[in-house]
Amino acid sequence: MAEGRTGGGRPTIYDVAREAGVSPSTVSRVMSRPGRVNAVTAARVAEVAARLGYRTNPLARALPSGRTDTLALFVSDITNPHFFGVIRGAEHQARAAGCTLIVGDTEESPEVEARNIERLGPSVDGFVIAASRMSDAEITDLAAGHRLALVSRQVAGVPSVIVDHAEGTRQIVEHLASLGHRSLVFLGGPPRSWLGARRWESLAAAADRHGIAVRRIGPFPRPWPAAAPPPTPRSARAPPPRSRTTTCSPSASCAAARNGAWPCPATSASSATTTSSARTSARRR
Repeated sequence: MAEGRTGGGRPTIYDVAREAGVSPSTVSRVMSRPGRVNAVTAARVAEVAARLGYRTNPLARALPSGRTDTLALFVSDITNPHFFGVIRGAEHQARAAGCTLIVGDTEESPEVEARNIERLGPSVDGFVIAASRMSDAEITDLAAGHRLALVSRQVAGVPSVIVDHAEGTRQIVEHLASLGHRSLVFLGGPPRSWLGARRWESLAAAADRHGIAVRRIGPFPRPWPAAAPPPTPRSARAPPPRSRTTTCSPSASCAAARNGAWPCPATSASSATTTSSARTSARRR
Protein backbone atom coordinates (compact mmCIF):
# COMPACT_ATOMS: atom_id res chain seq x y z
CA MET A 1 0.00 0.00 0.00
CA ALA A 2 1.36 3.43 -0.94
CA GLU A 3 2.33 5.66 1.97
CA GLY A 4 -0.35 8.14 2.95
CA ARG A 5 -3.31 6.20 1.54
CA THR A 6 -6.28 5.90 3.88
CA GLY A 7 -7.70 2.41 4.32
CA GLY A 8 -7.12 -0.29 1.75
CA GLY A 9 -9.13 1.08 -1.20
CA ARG A 10 -8.30 3.38 -4.08
CA PRO A 11 -6.45 6.59 -3.18
CA THR A 12 -8.66 9.65 -2.81
CA ILE A 13 -8.21 13.33 -3.39
CA TYR A 14 -7.68 13.69 0.39
CA ASP A 15 -4.79 11.21 0.31
CA VAL A 16 -3.11 13.22 -2.44
CA ALA A 17 -3.71 16.52 -0.61
CA ARG A 18 -2.26 15.26 2.66
CA GLU A 19 0.79 13.71 0.95
CA ALA A 20 1.45 16.86 -1.15
CA GLY A 21 0.84 19.23 1.75
CA VAL A 22 -1.96 21.14 0.04
CA SER A 23 -5.72 21.43 0.40
CA PRO A 24 -8.13 19.08 -1.43
CA SER A 25 -9.43 22.06 -3.42
CA THR A 26 -5.90 22.68 -4.72
CA VAL A 27 -5.67 19.06 -5.88
CA SER A 28 -9.04 19.45 -7.59
CA ARG A 29 -7.88 22.56 -9.44
CA VAL A 30 -4.65 20.84 -10.52
CA MET A 31 -6.66 17.96 -11.97
CA SER A 32 -9.34 20.06 -13.69
CA ARG A 33 -7.72 23.46 -14.41
CA PRO A 34 -3.94 23.21 -13.86
CA GLY A 35 -3.32 26.64 -15.34
CA ARG A 36 -4.88 28.24 -12.23
CA VAL A 37 -2.31 26.68 -9.88
CA ASN A 38 1.35 27.61 -9.33
CA ALA A 39 3.50 25.49 -11.65
CA VAL A 40 5.69 24.16 -8.82
CA THR A 41 2.66 23.19 -6.74
CA ALA A 42 0.96 21.62 -9.73
CA ALA A 43 4.03 19.53 -10.50
CA ARG A 44 4.24 18.33 -6.88
CA VAL A 45 0.56 17.36 -6.80
CA ALA A 46 0.86 15.55 -10.13
CA GLU A 47 3.90 13.60 -8.89
CA VAL A 48 2.12 12.54 -5.70
CA ALA A 49 -1.02 11.56 -7.60
CA ALA A 50 1.03 9.42 -9.99
CA ARG A 51 2.93 7.78 -7.13
CA LEU A 52 -0.24 6.95 -5.21
CA GLY A 53 -2.04 5.76 -8.34
CA TYR A 54 -4.78 8.37 -8.01
CA ARG A 55 -7.18 8.65 -10.95
CA THR A 56 -9.81 11.33 -11.36
CA ASN A 57 -13.47 10.39 -11.50
CA PRO A 58 -15.02 11.95 -14.64
CA LEU A 59 -18.43 12.30 -12.99
CA ALA A 60 -16.92 13.91 -9.91
CA ARG A 61 -14.98 16.31 -12.12
CA ALA A 62 -18.19 17.21 -13.88
CA LEU A 63 -19.66 18.69 -10.70
CA PRO A 64 -17.47 21.84 -10.64
CA SER A 65 -16.60 21.96 -14.35
CA GLY A 66 -19.89 20.91 -15.93
CA ARG A 67 -18.00 18.56 -18.30
CA THR A 68 -17.58 14.80 -18.33
CA ASP A 69 -15.54 14.52 -21.58
CA THR A 70 -18.01 11.86 -22.65
CA LEU A 71 -20.24 11.87 -25.73
CA ALA A 72 -23.09 9.57 -26.71
CA LEU A 73 -23.84 8.38 -30.25
CA PHE A 74 -27.20 6.73 -30.92
CA VAL A 75 -27.93 4.93 -34.19
CA SER A 76 -31.35 3.73 -35.27
CA ASP A 77 -30.19 0.18 -36.14
CA ILE A 78 -26.69 -0.93 -35.20
CA THR A 79 -26.99 -4.02 -37.44
CA ASN A 80 -27.22 -1.77 -40.51
CA PRO A 81 -23.81 -1.64 -42.27
CA HIS A 82 -24.56 1.97 -43.25
CA PHE A 83 -23.70 3.01 -39.69
CA PHE A 84 -20.32 1.26 -39.45
CA GLY A 85 -18.50 4.23 -40.94
CA VAL A 86 -20.53 6.70 -38.87
CA ILE A 87 -19.55 4.95 -35.64
CA ARG A 88 -15.87 4.68 -36.56
CA GLY A 89 -15.68 8.30 -37.68
CA ALA A 90 -17.37 9.51 -34.51
CA GLU A 91 -14.98 7.42 -32.40
CA HIS A 92 -11.94 8.90 -34.16
CA GLN A 93 -13.17 12.47 -33.71
CA ALA A 94 -14.12 11.93 -30.07
CA ARG A 95 -10.70 10.47 -29.33
CA ALA A 96 -8.98 13.40 -31.05
CA ALA A 97 -10.97 15.78 -28.82
CA GLY A 98 -9.97 13.87 -25.68
CA CYS A 99 -13.46 12.45 -25.17
CA THR A 100 -14.89 8.99 -24.61
CA LEU A 101 -17.69 7.87 -26.94
CA ILE A 102 -20.67 5.78 -25.83
CA VAL A 103 -22.57 4.01 -28.63
CA GLY A 104 -26.20 2.94 -28.31
CA ASP A 105 -28.74 1.18 -30.54
CA THR A 106 -32.27 2.65 -30.44
CA GLU A 107 -33.80 -0.17 -32.55
CA GLU A 108 -35.79 2.18 -34.80
CA SER A 109 -37.71 3.44 -31.76
CA PRO A 110 -38.27 7.18 -31.16
CA GLU A 111 -39.34 6.35 -27.61
CA VAL A 112 -36.00 4.66 -26.88
CA GLU A 113 -34.14 7.63 -28.35
CA ALA A 114 -35.94 10.14 -26.14
CA ARG A 115 -35.68 7.98 -23.01
CA ASN A 116 -31.94 7.39 -23.46
CA ILE A 117 -31.25 11.08 -23.95
CA GLU A 118 -33.15 12.01 -20.80
CA ARG A 119 -31.44 9.29 -18.74
CA LEU A 120 -27.90 9.99 -19.95
CA GLY A 121 -28.24 13.76 -20.08
CA PRO A 122 -26.41 14.47 -16.77
CA SER A 123 -23.61 12.01 -17.60
CA VAL A 124 -22.47 13.19 -21.03
CA ASP A 125 -21.49 16.48 -22.65
CA GLY A 126 -23.61 15.97 -25.76
CA PHE A 127 -25.41 13.58 -28.10
CA VAL A 128 -25.01 12.65 -31.76
CA ILE A 129 -28.21 11.10 -33.12
CA ALA A 130 -27.85 9.22 -36.41
CA ALA A 131 -31.02 8.81 -38.51
CA SER A 132 -33.32 9.86 -35.69
CA ARG A 133 -36.84 8.46 -35.83
CA MET A 134 -38.26 11.15 -33.55
CA SER A 135 -40.54 13.87 -34.85
CA ASP A 136 -39.28 17.40 -35.45
CA ALA A 137 -41.18 18.60 -32.37
CA GLU A 138 -39.65 15.92 -30.14
CA ILE A 139 -36.14 16.72 -31.33
CA THR A 140 -36.70 20.45 -30.84
CA ASP A 141 -37.94 19.89 -27.28
CA LEU A 142 -34.94 17.71 -26.37
CA ALA A 143 -32.48 20.13 -27.99
CA ALA A 144 -33.76 22.85 -25.66
CA GLY A 145 -32.34 20.98 -22.68
CA HIS A 146 -29.46 18.95 -24.17
CA ARG A 147 -26.63 19.44 -26.64
CA LEU A 148 -27.70 17.56 -29.77
CA ALA A 149 -26.23 17.10 -33.24
CA LEU A 150 -27.99 15.13 -35.98
CA VAL A 151 -26.69 12.86 -38.75
CA SER A 152 -28.91 12.09 -41.78
CA ARG A 153 -31.65 14.32 -40.40
CA GLN A 154 -32.48 18.02 -40.47
CA VAL A 155 -34.49 20.01 -37.94
CA ALA A 156 -34.51 23.80 -37.83
CA GLY A 157 -32.19 25.17 -35.15
CA VAL A 158 -30.39 21.86 -34.47
CA PRO A 159 -26.85 21.27 -35.88
CA SER A 160 -26.86 18.49 -38.47
CA VAL A 161 -24.80 16.69 -41.10
CA ILE A 162 -26.53 15.21 -44.15
CA VAL A 163 -25.58 14.03 -47.61
CA ASP A 164 -26.72 16.03 -50.63
CA HIS A 165 -29.50 13.59 -51.39
CA ALA A 166 -31.16 15.79 -53.99
CA GLU A 167 -28.03 16.24 -56.12
CA GLY A 168 -26.89 12.64 -55.71
CA THR A 169 -30.28 11.26 -56.70
CA ARG A 170 -30.47 13.62 -59.69
CA GLN A 171 -27.11 12.35 -60.95
CA ILE A 172 -28.22 8.72 -60.58
CA VAL A 173 -31.41 9.29 -62.57
CA GLU A 174 -29.64 11.32 -65.27
CA HIS A 175 -27.03 8.60 -65.69
CA LEU A 176 -29.63 5.83 -65.93
CA ALA A 177 -31.65 7.89 -68.39
CA SER A 178 -28.56 8.33 -70.56
CA LEU A 179 -28.22 4.51 -70.69
CA GLY A 180 -31.75 4.19 -71.98
CA HIS A 181 -33.49 3.01 -68.82
CA ARG A 182 -37.18 3.95 -68.87
CA SER A 183 -38.41 2.38 -65.63
CA LEU A 184 -37.06 2.60 -62.08
CA VAL A 185 -37.92 0.72 -58.90
CA PHE A 186 -37.10 2.29 -55.53
CA LEU A 187 -36.71 -0.02 -52.53
CA GLY A 188 -37.75 2.03 -49.51
CA GLY A 189 -36.06 1.83 -46.14
CA PRO A 190 -37.64 2.03 -42.67
CA PRO A 191 -41.00 3.84 -42.63
CA ARG A 192 -39.78 6.55 -40.22
CA SER A 193 -36.60 7.30 -42.19
CA TRP A 194 -36.45 11.05 -42.85
CA LEU A 195 -33.63 10.68 -45.38
CA GLY A 196 -35.42 7.84 -47.16
CA ALA A 197 -38.47 10.05 -47.64
CA ARG A 198 -36.34 12.92 -48.98
CA ARG A 199 -34.54 10.59 -51.39
CA TRP A 200 -37.83 9.23 -52.72
CA GLU A 201 -39.11 12.78 -53.29
CA SER A 202 -35.93 13.67 -55.19
CA LEU A 203 -36.03 10.45 -57.21
CA ALA A 204 -39.67 10.91 -58.21
CA ALA A 205 -39.04 14.53 -59.26
CA ALA A 206 -35.94 13.66 -61.30
CA ALA A 207 -37.65 10.70 -62.96
CA ASP A 208 -40.61 12.90 -63.92
CA ARG A 209 -38.28 15.42 -65.56
CA HIS A 210 -36.81 12.66 -67.73
CA GLY A 211 -40.09 10.94 -68.50
CA ILE A 212 -39.09 7.81 -66.58
CA ALA A 213 -41.65 5.64 -64.79
CA VAL A 214 -40.80 5.07 -61.12
CA ARG A 215 -42.32 2.72 -58.58
CA ARG A 216 -41.71 2.46 -54.83
CA ILE A 217 -41.55 -0.90 -53.05
CA GLY A 218 -41.38 -1.27 -49.30
CA PRO A 219 -40.77 -0.09 -46.71
CA PHE A 220 -38.15 -2.63 -45.65
CA PRO A 221 -37.43 -2.16 -41.93
CA ARG A 222 -33.98 -3.78 -41.84
CA PRO A 223 -31.03 -4.30 -44.19
CA TRP A 224 -31.41 -8.09 -44.03
CA PRO A 225 -35.10 -8.95 -43.65
CA ALA A 226 -35.53 -11.97 -41.41
CA ALA A 227 -37.76 -13.71 -43.92
CA ALA A 228 -35.47 -13.14 -46.89
CA PRO A 229 -33.39 -16.04 -48.24
CA PRO A 230 -29.60 -15.73 -48.26
CA PRO A 231 -28.13 -13.93 -51.28
CA THR A 232 -27.68 -16.17 -54.30
CA PRO A 233 -24.39 -16.27 -56.20
CA ARG A 234 -24.17 -13.62 -58.92
CA SER A 235 -23.75 -16.30 -61.59
CA ALA A 236 -27.13 -17.80 -60.67
CA ARG A 237 -29.07 -14.57 -61.05
CA ALA A 238 -31.09 -13.73 -64.10
CA PRO A 239 -29.82 -10.74 -66.09
CA PRO A 240 -31.72 -7.48 -65.49
CA PRO A 241 -34.23 -6.29 -68.10
CA ARG A 242 -32.74 -3.68 -70.39
CA SER A 243 -35.22 -0.99 -69.40
CA ARG A 244 -35.57 -1.62 -65.67
CA THR A 245 -33.21 -0.53 -62.90
CA THR A 246 -33.46 -0.70 -59.12
CA THR A 247 -32.25 2.01 -56.76
CA CYS A 248 -32.37 1.83 -53.00
CA SER A 249 -32.79 3.74 -49.82
CA PRO A 250 -29.29 4.21 -48.35
CA SER A 251 -30.17 2.71 -45.02
CA ALA A 252 -31.37 -0.73 -45.87
CA SER A 253 -32.98 -2.08 -48.92
CA CYS A 254 -30.21 -3.02 -51.35
CA ALA A 255 -30.09 -6.33 -49.51
CA ALA A 256 -33.63 -7.08 -50.59
CA ALA A 257 -32.68 -6.47 -54.20
CA ARG A 258 -29.67 -8.76 -53.81
CA ASN A 259 -32.09 -11.51 -52.84
CA GLY A 260 -34.12 -10.90 -56.00
CA ALA A 261 -33.53 -11.48 -59.67
CA TRP A 262 -31.16 -8.62 -60.50
CA PRO A 263 -28.24 -6.85 -58.80
CA CYS A 264 -28.93 -3.58 -57.04
CA PRO A 265 -26.88 -0.49 -57.96
CA ALA A 266 -25.24 1.44 -55.15
CA THR A 267 -26.85 4.61 -53.86
CA SER A 268 -24.08 7.08 -54.69
CA ALA A 269 -23.82 8.61 -58.14
CA SER A 270 -20.26 7.41 -58.69
CA SER A 271 -21.07 3.84 -57.65
CA ALA A 272 -24.17 3.80 -59.81
CA THR A 273 -22.07 4.89 -62.76
CA THR A 274 -19.62 2.05 -62.21
CA THR A 275 -22.39 -0.56 -61.82
CA SER A 276 -24.38 0.56 -64.84
CA SER A 277 -21.27 0.86 -67.01
CA ALA A 278 -20.30 -2.69 -66.10
CA ARG A 279 -23.72 -3.90 -67.19
CA THR A 280 -23.44 -2.08 -70.49
CA SER A 281 -20.04 -3.65 -71.16
CA ALA A 282 -21.40 -7.10 -70.30
CA ARG A 283 -24.26 -6.70 -72.76
CA ARG A 284 -21.83 -5.69 -75.49
CA ARG A 285 -19.77 -8.81 -74.89
